[in-house]
Amino acid sequence: MTGLGMHKIQFGSSVASTNDEGQLHTKTITIFDDQGAKLRTIDFTPGSSFDRSDLQPAIFVQDHWTFNSHLAIDAGLRVERRPLRQRHALHLERDLCGVQR
Repeated sequence: MTGLGMHKIQFGSSVASTNDEGQLHTKTITIFDDQGAKLRTIDFTPGSSFDRSDLQPAIFVQDHWTFNSHLAIDAGLRVERRPLRQRHALHLERDLCGVQR
């Protein structure tokens, strides 16, 4: 409890793991016009197998700040690592809400 209300602060982490494997297959496509005449044939390169896995760690902190019986603010920060996309993600969240008793 502070002079400006009460804080409920939470910290945490999570780890998500995904794996996807399979085989890509190709098929020749032939395009015809309205009268049935062949317009074009498209041949794709042969398919191949794939096996991808991903481990996505994340950490977060959030605060539920209650000012009085009618007003509260929720705010949070989450940082994620996404290796398959070769990206890091930063999420900021906030919400203003009324408190009911």
